[in-house]
Amino acid sequence: MLELLVLAIAPSVMIFMIFYLRDKYDREPWALLLKTFILGSLITIPVAFIEQELLGLWGVSLSNPSSLVVTFLTMIFLIALVEESAKFAVVRGYAWKKSAFNEPYDGIMYTIMASLGFATVENILYVFQNGEFVAWLRAFLTVPMHALSAVIMGYFIGVAKYGKTTKEKSILYNGLFIAILMHGFFNFFVASNQWFLIPFAPVVVGLAWYFGLKASKIHAKNSPFKEKGTKK
Repeated sequence: MLELLVLAIAPSVMIFMIFYLRDKYDREPWALLLKTFILGSLITIPVAFIEQELLGLWGVSLSNPSSLVVTFLTMIFLIALVEESAKFAVVRGYAWKKSAFNEPYDGIMYTIMASLGFATVENILYVFQNGEFVAWLRAFLTVPMHALSAVIMGYFIGVAKYGKTTKEKSILYNGLFIAILMHGFFNFFVASNQWFLIPFAPVVVGLAWYFGLKASKIHAKNSPFKEKGTKK
């Protein structure tokens, strides 16, 4: 049981460390990161309830969807929309207001913490239910997908708060929209159960890594604290 717990938690720890260490000039306070992570964990409860209610209203079963079209619409406009919107709400409603959120890169850090909170709870439940094989699959695919969708969304959140723009809301919702699409397409390829679609799931994850690392590099490089020579 301890081995399964470690396997369930380890991916989140590794991904957190990758992006935390890339924030070289003004790293975030651990207490605020932890609180954002906990909030991300707690939203799994209302998200699960909302998803079940919407699935019931839609008359869809995730274990036996009626068609690829229904699967696609469900994964985009129900699962991904609800989950990414909940993570967005944690950051916009909580972390955004904190004084420690003082540079664009912070959008990435707080969004990834909310997402990893959600992904960790979800991962523990799936791993304890399905075992070690599923733990390894989710470690390389599902957990990174949650986190990297958050990185992309967090990049836009950082731009919206500290970029020289008057289109804050537009930028925020663009980031949310992209995260929903990335997450939704990944879920669709996995849930399709079609041999010609499933291989696209790791492709989406690979692209998410590319754009996520690029986004974090841009914000880290342009940190206002770089010029001041400060580093925590």
